[in-house]
Amino acid sequence: MLAGPQPPALLLLLSARTEHGGPPLPAVGEVRAVTVEPLPRAAAEALALELLGHQDVGAVALAAAIAAEAGGSPLFVAELVRAHDEGLAATPGGDHTPPGLDAVLTARAARLNPDARILLEILAVAGRPLERGIARRAAGLDHGEL
Repeated sequence: MLAGPQPPALLLLLSARTEHGGPPLPAVGEVRAVTVEPLPRAAAEALALELLGHQDVGAVALAAAIAAEAGGSPLFVAELVRAHDEGLAATPGGDHTPPGLDAVLTARAARLNPDARILLEILAVAGRPLERGIARRAAGLDHGEL
């Protein structure tokens, strides 16, 4: 399909986490490395405000608190806003105090079925990716489960 007199244009995006020290991605064709840095605080606050959907004083304070907790991660900003909207891991501080990431993760893990929760715990303890078979055996799951 990619060979022939008029091959179609193809854009292939790959990503890798360099801190795990895995093999480098193969360099075929034009390769551009893009380092993704954390969002600046102001950008994280703006993202939180946009996701909250309102701009009142309370939302501004909440967005600032979410940005601080997220540490520049757009994924964490989105998840903290979602957790706030769902009332997940609500804190006694009121509307201006977002749930912490630990509380959000704990609450989400509690929603999993027991087999999925055991598997999550195995992977968390491993601290690195595991082959499926190894993870399933460690969790005591059959091949067909989960």
